[in-house]
Amino acid sequence: MKEQIKIAAGFIILAAIILGGGAYFLKPAGANPLGSLGIDFAQFTQCVADKGWQEYGASWCAHCQEFKAEMGNAWKLIKYNECGNQEKECLNKNIEGFPTFLGLDAKTGTTTSVVGYAGWNTLEELAAKTGCTLPAKK
Repeated sequence: MKEQIKIAAGFIILAAIILGGGAYFLKPAGANPLGSLGIDFAQFTQCVADKGWQEYGASWCAHCQEFKAEMGNAWKLIKYNECGNQEKECLNKNIEGFPTFLGLDAKTGTTTSVVGYAGWNTLEELAAKTGCTLPAKK
């Protein structure tokens, strides 16, 4: 009888471990609103989007993927244009590198772009051009 209780307890523990691990790995994509930098960019990206700025990128672009990872769920607030599907539009807008952010410069009112190769420096440049406040680094 004791042996059966030990076996049953072992199965219960094993089932709990499997179900708990499965729940962790099956959580919905983007369940963590913070990106790889651990910073909440939601207000910043909402401001960028509200000012009409758009991102132009390509699915194969490593810098684009890094930007998405850094922003977490917040990157979805900025209108994204996939240049692989809209090549003509991207060429017409003189998009030469990815990701490129395109919008009106907050200081001059002229159309300008920020090309995103430099991580945090790109975000600082985007903040300066949009007039949006970048959250503090952690």
